[in-house]
Amino acid sequence: MKKLKIIGIIIICIISIIAYGSLLFLHYFTKSERPDELCKEMTEISNSQSLIGLSKEEVEEILGEPGYKFDDKSGSVYVYNAGKLDTGIFFGDTAILFDCSYACDLRISFDENNTVDHTSIHTNG
Repeated sequence: MKKLKIIGIIIICIISIIAYGSLLFLHYFTKSERPDELCKEMTEISNSQSLIGLSKEEVEEILGEPGYKFDDKSGSVYVYNAGKLDTGIFFGDTAILFDCSYACDLRISFDENNTVDHTSIHTNG
């Protein structure tokens, strides 16, 4: 009887170790977001805030004509296509669960002097 308890405990420990190892494997090799190259580049531009202080003309020299423009309470905003972001659970490049795609925009806000105040990435979806 005592031998059966020990064998049972060993089996439970082995199953637990295998289950934990499998979860670590899946966590390491899966990801929840997959941005395309344009999204990565535009996100880097936004995160670095490298456009801060540039004029509208300088921004257009770097990024070209914006997709659209609008004014909000703080000033003008330029909007550029920033690629797409796929979300879900991916194993490598293959979606295995919850695959959704979102269009991304790089928004550049200008202050009252028409220089870049800040940038941000927005998803539409």
